[in-house]
Amino acid sequence: MPTPLTKADKIESAFRQFSSRLKRGGQRFRRMLGWQGGNKELDVYWHASEHLWAAFRPVQNRNWCSFGTDDPATKILLNITCEINPPYEGINRRCAGIFVRDEAGKIYVAHTGKIGGGRAGIGRSGFLKFYRRQGPDTLLWPDGVATDVIVIGQIDSEKLLAHVVHFVREVERFKSAMSGKQKVIPASPEFTFNPEFAGLRKSYHLDQTVESRCDHGLVISTLAEQL
Repeated sequence: MPTPLTKADKIESAFRQFSSRLKRGGQRFRRMLGWQGGNKELDVYWHASEHLWAAFRPVQNRNWCSFGTDDPATKILLNITCEINPPYEGINRRCAGIFVRDEAGKIYVAHTGKIGGGRAGIGRSGFLKFYRRQGPDTLLWPDGVATDVIVIGQIDSEKLLAHVVHFVREVERFKSAMSGKQKVIPASPEFTFNPEFAGLRKSYHLDQTVESRCDHGLVISTLAEQL
């Protein structure tokens, strides 16, 4: 069972690695980001082949990490699809972003599933049911509380960007479906899709600890999205 990082120095180190990997290879633009009730001009890092931008800044009690799919080469004002905002330290379950550690000591970025949007039906419980991937995982907090989270990706993995892209696309798909912009085809004998497992499997022991991280589910979920 993964556990959250709560010490400030550990979270800061994880955030630096997380943001550095998502900036790497991205084309930097200075753009205005808009959200409900406000906007701010920031540097965004655009990954054209994945059609994703990422932006980072510190705010009050958390690191603000926002993501979107608008092309900053053609737009000045960008809409935020979702945020993954880990707190600076301690236990703060109001923040949707979390860095977690597995039994082998590897660090992952995770999300509570709390999705904002200001529309009816857009929320945590709806998104967790809608999300096409194995999970959620149970997270055990230092105060004994257990909560469900979506483990997105290992922060030092070369596949981190792909995992973040999948998460952002699922949020986008969920918001489009809830707003009526995207038709959700009901399951039927002629048309069904059952997501395969993707993510962190429980570790087990032989002479040494063995742990698997599965990506095939991510591949077929992306294929399903494209189809």
